Amino acid sequence: MEEILKNILNPDNTVRREAEASLETAKEQDSQKLMEEMFAALNNTDDQVANLACVLFKKYFLETETTPKETLQVLQEKLFEIIDPERAPIVLHAQGSVIVKVFAKLEDFRTLLDKIIELSKHENAAVRELSYHMLDILVDVHIPQELASEYISSFKEIFKQGLSDSDLKVKVASFKATSSFITSLSDNTLALQFSDIVEGLLSIMIDALKEDENAGKATLESFIDMADFHPDLFKEYGTTLVDVVSQIMLNTDFEDGTRSSAKEILLSLANKAPGVVRKLDNLKTDFYPALFKMITEVTNEDDIEEWAKEKEEEDITRSDPHAVAREALLRFSRIVGENITIEASIDLIKTAITDEDWKKRQAGYYYLGYIAESCKKILSKDLEETMRLSAAGVVDSHPRVQYAGLTCLGLMITEQAPKAQKKYHAEIMPQLMSIMKSDCYMKIKTQATSAAVSFVRELIQVDEQGIEETEREVGAIEGYTDDLLNCCADLFTDAIEKDYPALQEEVLALISCIATLIEEKFAVFYPKFMPGLIQIIQNTPNETVHQKDLRSNTIQTIGFLMDAIKNSEENMDQFKDDAKNIVEIFSQILTSDDIKEEDPQVTAITNALTQAAAVLKDDFAPYLPAIMEKLLEGAKSNVDFKLEDALLPTEEQEDNMTSVTFKMKGMEGQKKLSLNTNALETKINSVQVLRALAENLKATFFPFVEKTYEVLSELFEYKYSKAVRLCSVECCQYLIEACTDATMKEQIMGAMHIKFETGIQSSLKKSDSEEIVVFLKEYYHCIKLFEEKGAPVSPSQIENLVDLMAKSCHLASEEKKLTLVELEKNRENLDEEDVAGYREALDEIEKAFLYSMEVAGQYMRLFKADVTQIMKEKLFTLFVENMSKSENTEHEVIDGLCFLIDCCEFLSIEFFQEIYQDVVKKFVEIYEKHKNDEDRDVVQSLSFGLGVVASRLPNDQYAPLAEGIHNILEEVISVPDPMSEENNFATENALSSLLKIVMFQKDGTLITDDHAKKYLGMLPLKEDLDEALAINKIIIEQVEKQNQNILATTGAEVEAALNRIAELHHNEPELKTLNEEYAQRLSALLQSN
Repeated sequence: MEEILKNILNPDNTVRREAEASLETAKEQDSQKLMEEMFAALNNTDDQVANLACVLFKKYFLETETTPKETLQVLQEKLFEIIDPERAPIVLHAQGSVIVKVFAKLEDFRTLLDKIIELSKHENAAVRELSYHMLDILVDVHIPQELASEYISSFKEIFKQGLSDSDLKVKVASFKATSSFITSLSDNTLALQFSDIVEGLLSIMIDALKEDENAGKATLESFIDMADFHPDLFKEYGTTLVDVVSQIMLNTDFEDGTRSSAKEILLSLANKAPGVVRKLDNLKTDFYPALFKMITEVTNEDDIEEWAKEKEEEDITRSDPHAVAREALLRFSRIVGENITIEASIDLIKTAITDEDWKKRQAGYYYLGYIAESCKKILSKDLEETMRLSAAGVVDSHPRVQYAGLTCLGLMITEQAPKAQKKYHAEIMPQLMSIMKSDCYMKIKTQATSAAVSFVRELIQVDEQGIEETEREVGAIEGYTDDLLNCCADLFTDAIEKDYPALQEEVLALISCIATLIEEKFAVFYPKFMPGLIQIIQNTPNETVHQKDLRSNTIQTIGFLMDAIKNSEENMDQFKDDAKNIVEIFSQILTSDDIKEEDPQVTAITNALTQAAAVLKDDFAPYLPAIMEKLLEGAKSNVDFKLEDALLPTEEQEDNMTSVTFKMKGMEGQKKLSLNTNALETKINSVQVLRALAENLKATFFPFVEKTYEVLSELFEYKYSKAVRLCSVECCQYLIEACTDATMKEQIMGAMHIKFETGIQSSLKKSDSEEIVVFLKEYYHCIKLFEEKGAPVSPSQIENLVDLMAKSCHLASEEKKLTLVELEKNRENLDEEDVAGYREALDEIEKAFLYSMEVAGQYMRLFKADVTQIMKEKLFTLFVENMSKSENTEHEVIDGLCFLIDCCEFLSIEFFQEIYQDVVKKFVEIYEKHKNDEDRDVVQSLSFGLGVVASRLPNDQYAPLAEGIHNILEEVISVPDPMSEENNFATENALSSLLKIVMFQKDGTLITDDHAKKYLGMLPLKEDLDEALAINKIIIEQVEKQNQNILATTGAEVEAALNRIAELHHNEPELKTLNEEYAQRLSALLQSN
């Protein structure tokens, strides 16, 4: 046995594998004999062998259910005989874990506890330490909650005994066991029974740090766990904790890791109890200044040339005090919010950036940049002063301060975009370009270029919800485009000649951002860059890391340039020729034997191919088969996920495998999680590219729709990557759009429906609201592609999904209820920012109602009266009740309004007659409550809804409601500045409803010719484009039908309004206020007149 174990420890993989195989054979042939031999090896004189024997003994005989209880009972009697106080701690601890595991398997906790108590009083300190180590394992992993609760007083006494031991190692072991016990308690009231020993724990932590820093670091980690699981323990000791933590952070005699662990205590506490932490006054006087002091601790302090050569790495990957403190400031300020952070920081920053010490000035600019995100709102209130402070460091005489100033400016621009760029471009861009053109250090040029990237990139405002169109604020850069791109060309040449990869990357990113911002206007600059970029790919070797990165970044830029000019009306033949050439080059690279899966070019090429596809469209079809084969294989990649004991010897790790060792609460010992990260990246990228190809190519992608769906539908619930799950689900709408065959389109939708149902059912079982929202959102994007009633889904499928939506909304209601209870329970400890956080959480919960409403609305549009009964039974009452709750959010009110409006517009006339009076009453009630809201979304929705009701009611039934409805709508369009940015959508929806009333309910008394002329005179609508298209279509239809309510006495006004509608469509066709059919019908009407 000894020889086998030594061979398993052998670094030779062949020897190790043979030894492991012999163990497996021995277990199959005579498991009992193997157990006896391995048990004997637990006390082998070789520490490494004994330790391995303990690990393998647990693996083979204690972590399975195959060992008989009787055998374990025999072992139980012999276990304590193996303990030798003179053995190394690593062996004693391993033996202790075996003992605890055996007793736990037998569920004989009381006997074990008695034995641990006995050992804790042993005269030998090593045995006493072992007893607390065993207790640590017992309470952390094995002991049942009810037993822990029953004997809580006994445990507390045992812990106190150990905490008062004369030996530091025993104290620390008891400290860790105490922490494990406290964090194992799910009941916070039980954990709070230990609050009286917190002060003593702080003292032991300080003593341990003074005597043995490694032991002290262990106590810091235990404090982090306690702060994370039971933050209320520290409510009475917060000020002391801040003081101790800050002193440790400031003590440069400690190792960097110790100082870092200290600040993590406060970060964990703040993360779980931000309100408690915000009330600690010495945060401002001690903790924030300690972070600032650590930021001043820079590397290469006296050697500017070495600093200039030093490669910048992300803070999160570094462990030096400077980087650790910057990253901690970013996280902490996000948690505690802007009020406390600004109060603690603004004077500190202003003092620092004017200090004679360059290290303090540098720290001041880094500090300001790193709070730019968390303090965004407050800093925006005096944007001029904020930008003055942020930009001051850009002209500092010291290179390292200038570098920090450029970093600060880039971060601030990112957060204050696009207002900062629009307002201060004349001050910012010339200064940045001046530095980029200067003879300063390449490192500073790189950072100036990075700041320019932030300036340009943040002018592209993308809607995170994917609902609104991307907005591009081109005006802020129009005057600089030529000069900036010339500067890019010169800088890139310089960076290539001097082999400076960081600058190469930033320049390429800047070119890409400019192209993405100005889109087809980039066509005039295209010839200046594209030939050179292609030459880089053709001429640069693919050998070193830098060469691979340069090629990868260049490929990405080529893709962005392709994407920018895809809709250009000029030189498209040239662009297509280039795109074909690019596809040929990239395809050759992908199929080359020289390129490996982990090469960064693979991802870059596959993404760039989707952008080239957008240029080529149908001409991309010949390239698709080979590319699709590779992408579909990539989407099926196996990531080889493993979770195992970290102490088990393993073969030398392959280059493409990544592993992380960690301690997970409730699992004994260190665990190692490993997976093939290259395969995972390939999988994620393949799925993303498949989505992009389907989106860009549309009908050209049709031959691959079925195969793609087969692969992606299996990834809807892929457990190892959220990105894979989301992207697979998001791709569905583009697969449907790609279907040129109506039958195939309906078949794919039917198959998807089943998958979506399964996904929602699975998420409901896990109470995973976030995943439910993803499925509902993407299902809505799919079903809305069907404009007419057909057979994409069957009546039973509709019924099943509506039932699931109702359950999802019930789950959301329960989650909301629990969140509100928690909010009220903690309110006395919460400040304004905490409450805002709860409101954000409630908004997320509400999205189940939002997307249920959207899906239900589309069902009603498609199937109208046929879905009346299911909507009435499953969702109607649910939405009405939800929007009527006193604590509901504005979003919930709007969701409810939209659902009621769809019911009124599309469901059966009988159901409409049943509900319309209550609906109008509800609308009036909501209007009175929300009419003075600064946000006019609620008013907009109910204004539209009142028009729907008026359009569908017979005149005699509308008459009793007429005055109330008319007064509300008149009030909406008569507010001061009705077409301001805040009011225009509400005004246009109210105007649209008033026009419907004119067309369908004009009575000559309440609604007169003067009213009709007034409303017609306010046309055309051009802000709410959906409503503009809808009302334009209705007016055209009613004129065609010779509706006398609008033609009898206001024909001239109608004709003038139609001419203005036609003129708007002609001058701004991109607004789509008319579709092709109605544009032709309008033209015919105007010609006939």
